Amino acid sequence: MKDQSEPSIPEHLQELLQPTPSGTAKLIAAWDGLTPETQIALLVARKKRAGDFDYFYHHVLEKALKSDNAFVRYMAVREMRFRDGQEREKAGIDNDPEPLVRYAHLETDSVGFPSHMFKPEHADKGSEFNDPEKYFALPHEARLAKIRNLKGGGKVIANLISYAVEHQLKDGRVSEMELMEILSDYLANPGFRDRYVKEGRSYHGSREFFKGEDIEALWDLVLKVPDSLSHVIIGHLPEGAGLSSGIPKHVLEGMSNHQLETLLERPDVGLTELRHQKFREQGQGDSLRSAAIFYNFDLTNEEFAEIFSKPDQERSRELTSIAMLAQDLRLCVYAAIFDALSVSEGSWGGDFDYAKRAFENKLQRLKGWQRDKELGELKLYRLAVGAVPWRREDKGYPPVGELAFLEEAVVEGDTWATFVAFSKKWDEAPYRTRRLEKHLPRICEAGEERRPTLDEDDISDTDRLADRVANRLADLFAAARDEPEGEESKLAQALGKLSVHATVAQERTLDALNSVKAELADLSRSLNRQRAFFWAVIGLLIVMLFVGR
Repeated sequence: MKDQSEPSIPEHLQELLQPTPSGTAKLIAAWDGLTPETQIALLVARKKRAGDFDYFYHHVLEKALKSDNAFVRYMAVREMRFRDGQEREKAGIDNDPEPLVRYAHLETDSVGFPSHMFKPEHADKGSEFNDPEKYFALPHEARLAKIRNLKGGGKVIANLISYAVEHQLKDGRVSEMELMEILSDYLANPGFRDRYVKEGRSYHGSREFFKGEDIEALWDLVLKVPDSLSHVIIGHLPEGAGLSSGIPKHVLEGMSNHQLETLLERPDVGLTELRHQKFREQGQGDSLRSAAIFYNFDLTNEEFAEIFSKPDQERSRELTSIAMLAQDLRLCVYAAIFDALSVSEGSWGGDFDYAKRAFENKLQRLKGWQRDKELGELKLYRLAVGAVPWRREDKGYPPVGELAFLEEAVVEGDTWATFVAFSKKWDEAPYRTRRLEKHLPRICEAGEERRPTLDEDDISDTDRLADRVANRLADLFAAARDEPEGEESKLAQALGKLSVHATVAQERTLDALNSVKAELADLSRSLNRQRAFFWAVIGLLIVMLFVGR
């Protein structure tokens, strides 16, 4: 790996990265003529190249310590290992005009022991964490230095902040802004997130137990600190970690509406039950309700049906609001909102455009099994719309053929209820749903442009259907002779129903023919391109023949 080029360093500077006396001499010689950006990149790359086994790296750091750029000096101090304060004083670090540089040597990644724990001169790095009076007696920049790279210690930090709120904050020894900066540096640093968010569960029970204790102690701070500080905690802290079961119940119950808004506006926070609770409790336009439905929220079938029971104007406002705000509804719900607003007298064109855009965004984000599941629901919904259109005066066509078993689930005058009934009926027949899926409507928005080809089963089904129709007509003709005059005959009723189904069949046939025409046009264009390519090859061969002579 050491002989490979560093991707961020130009090729002509690669020789400066060699962890050898020559490489070090070259880097020091070139140093003053380099930009601060290049100096920083070289420091990082040089350390990565040789790690702790680069015996000459300290010469580079001594050179970097004299840089005019404060951040370059900060990087050098952070990497240097001083045996005592006299060495720091000799290097001029304690008198550096930049606090970031002056206190860089205090940085540690643990509250219990220093990051360079094999060096006794650093053994007191973590001692202030267990003594709040000692910690808050430090200059504020030194407090930040000690906190900014911590990877754990949640319970210890919670005790520090709690103590400061109860004592130092009251007598003015520390301000809310200073506590906010300490919390922000701690909660937002990569080490904290690595330990409590990205690390995941391990097989070390004690480690997971302490991680859970840390997170619960930090959540408890929400109810103890001033409101401004609570939002820093709520905005960064994970729901749970280790063996914790999530945000403690008493903390959730003690939060104000403003605090709950901050919590529910986070896309990484589930709390599905709480989101539905606030959706039902709050009224339209309420900011907490808006936050609750923005992420990780989907209307249940019952909640959606309840909205449709409201008067037209109120229903339209509610559906528009949900379409504008909710990011994670099911595809069938977005489609139903669009269809309902399209036929509502209380809405205008811009209203159902929100639902259309939300539908498209959700479809684009869906992947894998979740996409298949929601597309399946959407197909059943589209089938329900065909059976019971949203516009009452439109004629509906119940499912026929292989899907005729769904006809008994039709709820006259209620499209959504029909969809729910179709879904239940569909789930009751899992053994045949895979075979029946080919008869469901296509979802053109998802790229499903082709219908399944007609196979032998389809032809056989068509033959059986024709036989059934012929036999039924024969029975009706025989019965028609005995019916009294002046009443609509069973024959007329049957012919009317047959006419409806024939119309549907005709529409489906035309749709299939149009699809075939499109495919034939594509095939024709492909053949024309192949023909042109063929003649071009022949022409090229002829030219080559004459040139060869």
